[in-house]
Amino acid sequence: MKNKKNKQDDFKFFTWPLILFIVFIFIFPIIVKAVRYFVYYGATIPTESLKLALNVVVENFSFYSTALTISFTVFVFVSNERNRYRDDRKEREKDRKEREKEREKDRKEKEKELEQYKDHYRPSFVVDATKGIILIMREDTLYIENVKYYDSSDNTKNCISKVSLKSGDIVSKKIPRSFYITATTIIGEEILFGYLNGGIKIYKYLKSKGNALHPGIGNYSDKSSSKDWGDYNNISVPTDSTFSEIFFYNTYDIRENVFLNTNKVKDIVESRNFNKLLHSLFMFFSYEIEANTVELSSVYAVLQDVLDILKYNTDCFDEIKKFDFNIEYILNKESYIVYNLPRAIGYFDSLDDIDTFFMMDFIDCMRRNLSVLRDEKNIDDSTEKFVLRDIIAILLEVFDNTNIPSLGNILLINLKAEIFNNIHFKNY
Repeated sequence: MKNKKNKQDDFKFFTWPLILFIVFIFIFPIIVKAVRYFVYYGATIPTESLKLALNVVVENFSFYSTALTISFTVFVFVSNERNRYRDDRKEREKDRKEREKEREKDRKEKEKELEQYKDHYRPSFVVDATKGIILIMREDTLYIENVKYYDSSDNTKNCISKVSLKSGDIVSKKIPRSFYITATTIIGEEILFGYLNGGIKIYKYLKSKGNALHPGIGNYSDKSSSKDWGDYNNISVPTDSTFSEIFFYNTYDIRENVFLNTNKVKDIVESRNFNKLLHSLFMFFSYEIEANTVELSSVYAVLQDVLDILKYNTDCFDEIKKFDFNIEYILNKESYIVYNLPRAIGYFDSLDDIDTFFMMDFIDCMRRNLSVLRDEKNIDDSTEKFVLRDIIAILLEVFDNTNIPSLGNILLINLKAEIFNNIHFKNY
């Protein structure tokens, strides 16, 4: 129907101009004769005008024949060219579609090959009533990393973590009616496994650029979940949609941990200037200290190095004014630190006097207090973490209101690398 319509449009496009041209050719000699008559005889209408017009037509019959022949020839030529162009266009469109089809076929073949490659490294889990939960890989030499076993979806903080497990290893001898396992394959793919209500197994993998937090609670659909998560080990028995919804609901807190694991230092690495880098670093440390996932020794080391670099490689501190900061917030943090750390050094001894605030002294003070906190033996781990997070909160407040366009000859990538290389996560 589409091609037929195009032909009709082409016909209309060429017919009407041709008709108008033929009419013009027909009346042209008559117009010339009329103009000639009016020039010779004035504005008078001749008698027997119709006969005169017919005589003009008869006298110029050869002219009309030639004009019509030429018009017809031009019409046929243009029509043929138009048809040839349309046929060429159709052929090109057909070739383009064929090429697209071939490319789509190649893409699907490559995706299939990649999927088969990834599937080779994905784990399976066997539930044995006597031995426990057993890891099975495609080859005995293969293993998974960053393994976390959750015996409940309600208590996600007390999971069993293992650096790595090889094929045949026992994940847990305890077999609850429902449990969940997350892991990273040796090619970097995130795996999420669920064992629901005594026998329903669900295997998921996080797709490339997928968001582990999707789908969220209350907005599940098969279509939305498939954008971020893929199924495996379910060719013979596809995962029921209802079970998938329950699975994603139960694993939301667990998927939060997967998200954090895949995005731990992302904001730090992606920082585009020194201010964003410091902000991302302080926020990262504050969260990871609370989550108990980072080695405190690396926190102290990184903060001390960063403060040293700030002190000796920037000249912008003269512009800083005390009223740019939330003084009440900082003083509250200081009071908490002093109260909980007997040997704490005062952060701002004369903070109420704006003239006494000097950035270099502030940095020195923070460095000393970090050293005191690190070496303090008379406080428990919980208090140490709270005080350390308060110190970081003060650093965040000050440097969020401090413009640092440069750090002397130190490149942004240099500081990123220094920070990244010295952050150490805990291995459970």
